[in-house]
Amino acid sequence: KKAAAATPSRNPMDFEVIETTFRGYDRPDSTYNEAYYCTIDKISAGAGKVILHFIVNGDMSLGKIQGAEHSKVYLGGKTVKVSNVDIEHETETRVKGVMTFDLTCDTWPIAIEFEYGQGGYSRVTLPYTDKLAPSAE
Repeated sequence: KKAAAATPSRNPMDFEVIETTFRGYDRPDSTYNEAYYCTIDKISAGAGKVILHFIVNGDMSLGKIQGAEHSKVYLGGKTVKVSNVDIEHETETRVKGVMTFDLTCDTWPIAIEFEYGQGGYSRVTLPYTDKLAPSAE
């Protein structure tokens, strides 16, 4: 256990981990249209990472679902591409998995926006990510 610094550290590795699981209508969605959308079920953030548990749906009317490996988050004027994607289940019309984003930022707390895929999906502000604060330890 390290002693608390007199001035809060701005190193993302020193931040507390927050975790939120969404239920029902409060889930954040990055949408292309009514048939193609990515829903975030769970967010874990802190320790220099944001981890998103997601389900993306598409009815094939516009072709295949875009790949999660093209997703990005936006924070403090920076764009951060996904660093890792683990697919748990995949069909033609639905993909379920986990995306990890490695973050560095000098200004905390900060709201983080998410955009699924390579283009055309909306940006959505990830709830509670603006609550990141330096840990007291």
